[in-house]
Formats: sequence, structure tokens, C-alpha cells
Amino acid sequence: MPADIQAALAWLTRISLPLAALDDVGVISRALDACSRKLDGSAASAEYYRRRRRVLYAALKHAVRSGHLSANPLDGPVAADWKAPAVTLVVDRRRVPNPAQMRKLLSSIRQVGRTQGPRLVALYGCMYYGMLRPSEAVSLHLDDCQLPATGWGLIEFSQIRSAAGRERTDDGEVHEARVPKGGPKNAVRRVPVPPELVTLLRKHIAAHGAGPDGLLFRTYRGGIYQPSTLWQVLQKARPLAFTAAQVSSPLARRPYDFRHAGISWRLNAGIPGPRVAEWAGHSVEILYRVYAHCLDGDDPRWYRWMEQTLD
Repeated sequence: MPADIQAALAWLTRISLPLAALDDVGVISRALDACSRKLDGSAASAEYYRRRRRVLYAALKHAVRSGHLSANPLDGPVAADWKAPAVTLVVDRRRVPNPAQMRKLLSSIRQVGRTQGPRLVALYGCMYYGMLRPSEAVSLHLDDCQLPATGWGLIEFSQIRSAAGRERTDDGEVHEARVPKGGPKNAVRRVPVPPELVTLLRKHIAAHGAGPDGLLFRTYRGGIYQPSTLWQVLQKARPLAFTAAQVSSPLARRPYDFRHAGISWRLNAGIPGPRVAEWAGHSVEILYRVYAHCLDGDDPRWYRWMEQTLD
């Protein structure tokens, strides 16, 4: 065993509590308190707490299955009485660009750099017009796309490659293959896409082609785009598309906001929620809780509808 691993295990042995300590209600309370705080002692966000508590619960559940614990302490009265931070799942509507703002932003992305922006504009279009997550967009293959000369197209995919990091994959690669989020094994996600995205993808294929394996979006060296690259290009494009006030606001600050905008656009267009949830790879509950009615600049339409009913 490598010396650094031996040292790490010795440290864990030295500082760890025995499982019997979990019978102490004070230990459970301190564990939950730790989940709710960052390393510097300040309060963590509600979403951060929820993720850490979920990992702790899974570890204790494994101990129960392995016969080391008779029951999960987090199912007990102490954990039930411990008040967790409220989790806010609703998307901040200030982040979500409307269709006019999105058109300007996509045009500005094309202007970033001599070749970098033009190679990425269709990828950002997939996140908006196709509601794809960034990891899904960078994994898109030519065979996943049906792109007719006119009209709507279709994207179908069953596998994506997400950036997990070399230290977290079995083969030492940065990206790992997995099924789309929220989908069962061997499931195929079908996303109808408007003519705007069909045109973007056809132009991208004509200009840049696809890789030997059919991958549509590739770096100069033929690799998969990193999340940091997408973020950097977006930060360069925002000042070209937005006013100074909008640049300083949260509007379209993250690549994931393109997906938020695409889902919100469909919902506010009147598409039934179950259909949008299916296309987006969400449950209907999460869809309405997180995305509904967060389209920036769409209030005048609702005002007109309400005024018409008053008249």
C-alpha cells in the first residue's frame, strides 16, 4: 500500500468515532450541524446542506445493510426535530433571458475569438433551443440528430459524457460515459428542436464537420469541451450582447441558464408541462417547482391577458 494511503487511513482511524457513538443524540446533532456549515464555519447554502446530508444518510444506510447498525439514526426523532435550512429550488428569473436577449447573446458568442466562438455557437443553441444540459450538449453526436432541410428537427440520445475529473473515473479520463440525468438505463431521450437550431447545427456541420466517432463539438485537439471553456466564452460574449446594467446582473451568467431559458420559453408558450418535462428529462413536479414562470420580460403578455378579461 502506498505510504500516502497508509497515512490517510491511520489518520482516519485516529480521528473516527466508533459506530456505537451514533446512539448518542448529541453526536447526531453535531453531525447535522456540520452538514449545515462550510469549512470556515459559516452557514452553508440550503442546497449544499441537502447534498451533504444525503451522502451521510447513504453511508448510514449502508451500515444498516451491512449489519453494523440496527437502524439509521437519521430516521430517528433527533434528526426529525433538527430544523434544516429551507431549500430554494426556484430558478432566479433574473438569470433567464427572453428570446430577443438570447438571439443577441448567440450572435455575440459567434464573435468571440476568430474560431472559438463560431465553433461553439451551435452548442449554446442546443442548450437553449434543445433544452440540453451542458454535459449533454458537449456529448452530442451526428447520429443523434435528425436535421431536415426545412422545418423542425429531432435530437435523440441515450448516452452523455460528463466531466467528472481524472481522479474520479475508472479509466483516468476526464469525462465518463453515463445515461442522461433522470433516465433509466438504455432509455432514449427525444427532443424536438425548432428550425433555428436545425439551421445552427447544419451550418456547424458544414463548417466544422464531425469527429471520427461522430462527435459534433470538439476542441482544436479533437477533445471534449470542458465546463470552464464554456464559462469563459460566455463571459466574453455577455458584454457584446447586453447593456452595462445587464452585464452586472445575473442575466445569463452561467451556461446552464441557457437551458433554464429554453424550458421557460416552452412553458410560457403554453406547451403542456408533462410534454416539456419529457423533453427536458425532468419529472413534472420538478419542472413546475423549478422552472415555471421565470421568463424575464414576459410580464406584459400576462398583463394584456388580465386586462382583456377585465374589459
